Amino acid sequence: MNEVDVIYKFDYEYDKNKLIEESNNVKFFPINQKNMDRLNRLGLYRFESLETEDKEWFRDQKTWKYSSQIEKNEGTEVSRIEEDFKKILKVDHLDPKFLSQEVGTKVTMHRDAGIKCAINFLISGTSTPIIFKDVGEFNYVNALINTDELHAVPEQTDEPRLIFKLRTNHISFSEARQRLADAELLRA
Repeated sequence: MNEVDVIYKFDYEYDKNKLIEESNNVKFFPINQKNMDRLNRLGLYRFESLETEDKEWFRDQKTWKYSSQIEKNEGTEVSRIEEDFKKILKVDHLDPKFLSQEVGTKVTMHRDAGIKCAINFLISGTSTPIIFKDVGEFNYVNALINTDELHAVPEQTDEPRLIFKLRTNHISFSEARQRLADAELLRA
């Protein structure tokens, strides 16, 4: 396995300031076992758990967070980006979320629960690398990520990091990578 199997970096124009403003309209919750269990009980997601190599960290961590459901109002940057990528990826549904990583937070090796791949857009903070087990470490601004492979993020040191993420379980990473390339979203 190598870089082409886990990450596809590309250029794409979007308004970071609008996304940051839109992120202020959602609540954030720690990505941990307690909240995964709550989402399952509410019927919002159906999965056992995030697959992680450090179950204790995942049970208790509070500083790596995801957003509540994002309202997809016409005219928002979230809606514009989501619609663009639904067309590019040829899917009917994407699940947009914001993720925050506070200073001092590291994210241990894990596979994202319930999704095959995701497109991440770094909208504030520094480009902390993503590390894929047995593959390597990669910095990005915009990238398709193979969330089905074990990956981690080292400790955020200088400032909090905010990511806008489009998640899907409708196509594989390799299918999504090919569709991004076909749409001429050039590698960054």
